[in-house]
Amino acid sequence: MTQHTIEDEAEGTEGRPSSSPHDDEAWPSESDEREDEGDGASGGAASGPSSRAKADTLNRSIARFIDILIALLLARLPGYVGVLSGLTYVGIADGLMGGRSIGKRIIGLRVLRSKDGTHADFRASILRNSPIGLLYLIFHIPLIGWALACMGLGFELLLMIGSPEGRRLGDEIADTVVEDEEGDRD
Repeated sequence: MTQHTIEDEAEGTEGRPSSSPHDDEAWPSESDEREDEGDGASGGAASGPSSRAKADTLNRSIARFIDILIALLLARLPGYVGVLSGLTYVGIADGLMGGRSIGKRIIGLRVLRSKDGTHADFRASILRNSPIGLLYLIFHIPLIGWALACMGLGFELLLMIGSPEGRRLGDEIADTVVEDEEGDRD
């Protein structure tokens, strides 16, 4: 048994059973509880996505814009090869480089699975980006395609802003979440 001191009583640790000095590690201290109530940005690789801060909407929009520009540049390749290359990039982009498309890598974002916090793979990326892929195909419809695609992107943006977790339709389909990489660097 350990002895209780005045400092223990001030911290509110009296009355906790302790048979060894290491047993206190099982009990969260008040400072640990305050950290859990904080911004949620801290957390190591073992922590799930719910303990981290969601990615900023502006950063996500910039990353998506970069990815769409890459897809549209690929679409400039001759014939159907270009359109299919752009569509392929849109589909698998978030499965590249550990859950980061080129745009997300530049901005510092990462796509994670909501269930276990692992990086998105190609399957999750294809599911997640299926609405964007559909909008990409609609964009290529003559005369009205660009307007319809912009309305669809606006709808996705509204869903992302309205969701407490910052999830858009693709995130709901694939059960993913986008987060800042800064939490991984701590």
